[in-house]
Amino acid sequence: PPLLLDDEEATATAVSLLAGAAAGTGDATLRALTKLDQVLPTRLRHEVRALSGSVEFFGGGRAPVEPEVLMTLAGACRDEVEAAFDYPSGGTPRPRRVEPHRLVASDRRWYLLAYDLDRDDWRTFRVDRMTAVTARTWRFRPRPAPEAAEYVQEGVASRVYAHRARFLVHAPAETVRAQVPSSAAVVRERDGSRCEVLSGAADLDRVLLHVLLLGHEFEILDPPELGERCRALAERLLSAATPPGDDGGAGRRSRA
Repeated sequence: PPLLLDDEEATATAVSLLAGAAAGTGDATLRALTKLDQVLPTRLRHEVRALSGSVEFFGGGRAPVEPEVLMTLAGACRDEVEAAFDYPSGGTPRPRRVEPHRLVASDRRWYLLAYDLDRDDWRTFRVDRMTAVTARTWRFRPRPAPEAAEYVQEGVASRVYAHRARFLVHAPAETVRAQVPSSAAVVRERDGSRCEVLSGAADLDRVLLHVLLLGHEFEILDPPELGERCRALAERLLSAATPPGDDGGAGRRSRA
């Protein structure tokens, strides 16, 4: 039997199907999205296709945002027109003007990768923090852009933190990706048995612990000062593992 949906319900269904594809139900979800596209009225089909063509994923998508906000941003990406919205800065919403490039769904949130016209640089914006979202009439010529999903993932996993570090981990990239959330680290394959891990944290010790707890052999690529933090942490761990009064055998050897 036919399924009767109003405009808002059809848009919400398309958003849910796209988020489901990101969560790992790809083929079945995309087939359902295709069938939905075939029965939509022309005016809605155009909007849903804009959403499909303007969204990228890393991890499993979850989208706690209004569907019409996503549709507005997706349409601006498709039509290459400026977008405007209010975005918090220092706790106060401030107007932003951007050239939108792509929507990206992460483990928990939607992001917009856009060129910030006021700051003259690429920026990542959390869609759930936007208010008063509108598509403007000003068209723009697309700029050379970074790869959207990778750029946003790197920003979420490391760029926002005070300290960042790169490691060479002696384990396959697929194995390491299964151990860490995509929002916690960027994992790039080096070869079949090694991968590069980029992560960030509020201090260097925390960055070090992130990779240490993976349980694989690793090398520090940068920053160089992380090597000293590694030695200091090793001494603290060795001290904690030594029972009180135990000198590690040095005293027994001196009496022999």
